[in-house]
Amino acid sequence: YIIGGMLAEAGRSVGLIGSLGVYDGKKLAPLSETTPEPAALAELLARMVDNGCSCAIIEASSVALAERRLDGIEFDAVCLTNLRRDHLDYHRTVDQYRRVKMRIFDYLKKDAIAICNVDDRVTDAALHLINCPTLTIGIQPTECPVAGRPVERQRGEQTFYIVAGTDGAPVRSRIVGKEHIYNCLAAAALGVAWNIDLKTIARGVERVEYIPGRMEQID
Repeated sequence: YIIGGMLAEAGRSVGLIGSLGVYDGKKLAPLSETTPEPAALAELLARMVDNGCSCAIIEASSVALAERRLDGIEFDAVCLTNLRRDHLDYHRTVDQYRRVKMRIFDYLKKDAIAICNVDDRVTDAALHLINCPTLTIGIQPTECPVAGRPVERQRGEQTFYIVAGTDGAPVRSRIVGKEHIYNCLAAAALGVAWNIDLKTIARGVERVEYIPGRMEQID
């Protein structure tokens, strides 16, 4: 959602596929799986092309990676926010889960970019396994090319700066929590890599006022 908001602000037409459903450029519909089977995935991508989408954002689940549902697809960029522990009923061990998640980088184009959150210690330790240009993110103090600097946090909103090199832009969001800042930084890093100016990136992040079921406010 956040990457989509940023790209839309930059004038791109965006399609989305993930656990919150699929947006094909015209309408939003539910999905039974986070990442569909290959035939269904190909059909959704074709529909996005027909509807004029220039970008597709795909949430790649560990189960989909294990079952190679993404075979045949090449990504321009991959964002990895963390490597923790999940779906152990399927993967059996944490080590196997993490190895499967790292397969996502096998689907990158030769001139693609990887965006990684080095505040997550497991992701930081796995950087040497990524064989492509990598742009790192983190919350200050950090030496990352794209960093976040929290300014003010309240129960109903938070304000933070996105800092890229010597440039910075403030973001005010009704979505709270540090994890949201990391997600915004991942989107910002993609924008920086694709030469989108920081003010446009900040406006795009602010476009997303809520994400269904993800830290939604209940008054």
